[in-house]
This record gives sequence, structure tokens and C-alpha cells, in this order.
Amino acid sequence: MAHGGILNKVSFDIYQSLLLQLEKINPETAAIYQKTMKENGIGEAFIHPILPDLSLSDKSIVISAGVGRFKDITGVNPKIFWPPETAIDTETLNVLIDNGYEGFVCAPEQIIQANGSASDNQPTISL
Repeated sequence: MAHGGILNKVSFDIYQSLLLQLEKINPETAAIYQKTMKENGIGEAFIHPILPDLSLSDKSIVISAGVGRFKDITGVNPKIFWPPETAIDTETLNVLIDNGYEGFVCAPEQIIQANGSASDNQPTISL
């Protein structure tokens, strides 16, 4: 898929630990991901933990490591974060803010409107 140009047309994330291995195994494909990350890449933790299960310190480490690697490759900070399994809690949201994120990807049913009612089940970006 990467060689077919799809990464130029969609938003995507790739865990930086996975990308490091891809650089060793298939540098040509890794280069395609790296080239398209600036425009279409979505930020993520360096590895794939369930963030609410981690301590504050561990959340900070894996999120900032993901931001750092993204910035090393693209020269910019990622703006949107995709939490593993869309698992999110208030503490993780605060770590995301501390790392410069402006929003995150989540399932529509994870959003509760100000009046307490459920989301309208439409795709949502929380900013």
C-alpha cells in the first residue's frame, strides 16, 4: 500500500517503535512513511500501551518519545493524537496538552455533550 501512494491520500499513524524496525527491514518503505508523515501523519505514543493503565510518569515518557521521534522525522510536532485502542483518561489528556497536542481521535460514543446526552455518532475530532 505504501508504494501505491495511498499514504498521500489518507491520515495514518505508525508507532515509532514499529517504524524503527521497518527502517532496518525495508528502508525504502520506511522512507515513504517518513516522507508523508508531515502532511498526513497522526501522532501516537512511541509504543502501544493502554495509556490509562500507566503511571503519569510512564504516560509522559511514551507520549513525549512519540512526539520527539515524529518531530525528528518531520521537523514539526504532531497536532492530533490517536490513543491506543482509543483508551483515554483525564490524566492522559493533560499529558497530551503538555506535549503540544491540539486534539485526539476517539470513538463517537466516547464523547458526552455538554447537556449530558450521548454523541450523535458522527466522526468527531476533539480539540
